[in-house]
Amino acid sequence: MLKKDELKWVVGSSAPQEFLDRFPELHPIVAAILYHRGIETQAEVDAYLSPDYARDQHDPYLFKDMKVAVDRIQHAVVEKQKVVVHGDYDADGVCGASVLYTTLKAIGADVSVYLPHRDTEGYGLNMNTVRTLKASGTHLVITVDCGISNAPEVEEAVALGMDVIVTDHHSEPPVLPSAALAILNPKISGETYPYKYLAGVGVAFKLSQALARAYELGEAFEKWLLDLVAISTITDFVPLTGENRVLEKFGLLVLRKNRRIGLREWCASNGIDPTKIDTTTIGFKLGPHINAAGRLEHANMAFEMMVSEDPVKARESAENLKHTNASRQKLSDSMSKDALAQGEQQKGEQVIIAIGKDWPVGLVGLVAGKVASTYQRPTFVISTSEDKIMGSGRSIEQFNLVEAMQSMPEVFEKYGGHPQACGFTIKDQPSLEQFTAHMRERARSILEGADLRKTLKIECELRVSDIDWKLVDMLQSCAPFGEGNPEPVFKISQATVEDFSTIGKKGDHLRLSISHNGITRKCIAFGAGHHSLNLHIGKVIDVAATVQINEWNGNRDIQLELKDIHL
Repeated sequence: MLKKDELKWVVGSSAPQEFLDRFPELHPIVAAILYHRGIETQAEVDAYLSPDYARDQHDPYLFKDMKVAVDRIQHAVVEKQKVVVHGDYDADGVCGASVLYTTLKAIGADVSVYLPHRDTEGYGLNMNTVRTLKASGTHLVITVDCGISNAPEVEEAVALGMDVIVTDHHSEPPVLPSAALAILNPKISGETYPYKYLAGVGVAFKLSQALARAYELGEAFEKWLLDLVAISTITDFVPLTGENRVLEKFGLLVLRKNRRIGLREWCASNGIDPTKIDTTTIGFKLGPHINAAGRLEHANMAFEMMVSEDPVKARESAENLKHTNASRQKLSDSMSKDALAQGEQQKGEQVIIAIGKDWPVGLVGLVAGKVASTYQRPTFVISTSEDKIMGSGRSIEQFNLVEAMQSMPEVFEKYGGHPQACGFTIKDQPSLEQFTAHMRERARSILEGADLRKTLKIECELRVSDIDWKLVDMLQSCAPFGEGNPEPVFKISQATVEDFSTIGKKGDHLRLSISHNGITRKCIAFGAGHHSLNLHIGKVIDVAATVQINEWNGNRDIQLELKDIHL
């Protein structure tokens, strides 16, 4: 979506001649895309353009603890011991738990799933949960998308007589849960698994893959799990490189076959053509619906939809998710309006801190992201209640949230996150005031005078005449697009405006046609209606755009989606 704020264009070069000579079969524009992604060998070119399910995955037993984990699960099956899969309340935790639950059921395990409540239990294992699981007769706990930071809780579980297998993908904490029987996490030191960027669902899938092979369930069984892997690989923003690219590409194929009853009902409920599902569908429609359950209600709602074999119950779960997401949108819109108004009052500051009474904690991260994107400033959105002060932060490249929080740990009950996304609980009102003053001063010292314009990374320059169906087909081979493999944006210079009009209920969007040397292409620019005031027929402009296929009433046409316009 185009914004009124100026974007800083960073235009990449064409691939050097040496690279073109090495891969003469590549279209020069595709060669530029591969060159910018650091692809250097023929094997890497083949894996990128034509991923192979068998060739481009790693053996699950390359995880150093995989055999220990599989052996323990086999023992649980033989001895009919109770197994609990402990997931998380976001899409990665839900889908990862669903993958492992499905596999364990298939091999005859006595298995159930436990998903924590975001507000009352928080992220990961907690002591109360551990004791509850023991009291219910649990012998083996398998974590999904959590556990690596739960050393005390794992130690307690083992002390109570349970075994724990940790599957996680988060960064290594200062203290590992060494009491665990096995740890499957590609990011910890000493781990032998070669690919480090799996989502939580990806690690759960590798365990499922090892189990499927141990029980000779067949490759088809593991492939039918890939729809869930595809969902979380996008929603958790892991890079679409290496093994993730293979899992995503084949996972999208499974999603489009629409075999899972719950997802079939979700598509029907939301008017989605399953054969057209792509990473955008996941990122902007399906993913938010799954996450809405954990944000406002309970993640069990999403889990039940994923694993249900009853069409009636699956339809009910899909409808519940739809209504919960609608409530989430309404609440987050209201919160965003308030937070943006607070941001407007802080435009002179280098950091925005928006505070609301009793705001749903599950939504503060979404609102922080919207405010940070709008003002291109690090943003903290904080919910205060009688007994809790909790918040989330979203940031820009120039301001590291983890370092900022580490500079004043005394104000937090707990905190954690990544350089550009964090969550925290502040001790009390005086600590909140101290936090606000410190963050304002820190942001001033780091960001004052810096160029904070958002960067628009452009692959290379194109001519209008370069944009044909041959190029479209070649660009499709670069999909799926997402984190680590963004959809290519191209600069098109000296294009002449042939016609234009605003569209949408409020005229928010812009439709136009541009030409160069007698070749014309249609364009759409979402959120760019304001540019119509400065356009006229015959005006020469530069645009940054992606190349799309527009399908309408059975017709297919090439269309450019404009990301920015230089008038």
